[in-house]
Amino acid sequence: MFLARLVIFALVYINFASAGDFCRTHEDHRKIFPNPTNCSQFIMCQGFTDVIMECPAGLIFNCITLACDWPANGTIPNDWCDPPTGVFEKEHYCDCSKYVYCVNGVPSIKQCANNARVDACNRPQCKKVVI
Repeated sequence: MFLARLVIFALVYINFASAGDFCRTHEDHRKIFPNPTNCSQFIMCQGFTDVIMECPAGLIFNCITLACDWPANGTIPNDWCDPPTGVFEKEHYCDCSKYVYCVNGVPSIKQCANNARVDACNRPQCKKVVI
């Protein structure tokens, strides 16, 4: 019985693992944020404590509705193309095989060609992945 409780506790702990100092560094009044490294997760802020939550299989976190959603329903936050003037590219908020192309505040998601990834050091340029 003790072993079963220990296994359940370990699984719950893993599912609610801390994300670090994310909530401390975001002064925004929202309590739910997309996980910048995993589209199928989101971060709930409980005070200054980060709690990583997992979406059900096949769903990703939608920044507009602040809920898990089907990927085809579009998940670009309204303010992702700030400033709202000009033409520029910006990293996708959680998928390094994509980037966001902004034209006068209107975002569109673009896919890197030939399995390239957005270079974390030179965003938003796509670079071929070397394995």
